[in-house]
Amino acid sequence: MRRLGLALAFGVLTAGSAQAAESLERLHPDDLINPFLGPGYTSWLVGPAGQLADEEERTLYLLLESDDEAAAFVDEFWSRRDAGLRRQFDRRAAEADKRYSESGRLGRRTDRGMVYVLFGDPEKTEWEEHRDIDDPDVQLWTYAKGAAKGLNGRKPARRYRFARDGDVMRLFSNDPSDPNNRRRRMLRRIREPPRRPWR
Repeated sequence: MRRLGLALAFGVLTAGSAQAAESLERLHPDDLINPFLGPGYTSWLVGPAGQLADEEERTLYLLLESDDEAAAFVDEFWSRRDAGLRRQFDRRAAEADKRYSESGRLGRRTDRGMVYVLFGDPEKTEWEEHRDIDDPDVQLWTYAKGAAKGLNGRKPARRYRFARDGDVMRLFSNDPSDPNNRRRRMLRRIREPPRRPWR
């Protein structure tokens, strides 16, 4: 019965949607974890798979209650997409796992790995100079102006900045007008370490 409901739900999903102005949707990893599934599936949406899935698919996945349902969902998810997309996704995801794994997380589920899987290698990678001694290390990825669309059907942004935040490199913006600017929060954490209760 539940399988039939999944199939019907997939049938009513809209095939196309207007291309968003941004290259990446703002999805928080905590909102993409399904705690009812085993380790192989609980975080499947975290990273590039969550960027490829539309809102209805993400909602359906988060409602699943068993690994068998999740396996059927993943099979159906990829069957609705081009086989070449799946091969390229799998190849880049395996490479991201080698290059960008950190703090016990698969590379494809890190911010750098997600950008790599979706858009491939940047044209140029460099480290920005510190503006202040307390600034975190910042790695800058630059994509060509005429870069092709990524696996999510969107063109990559011209630049992606990744800053060290503890043991991981996180995507962030230097733009003070950006409401999702992580720089201020990251610098506050670095400059003002948490107070220990025993002090």
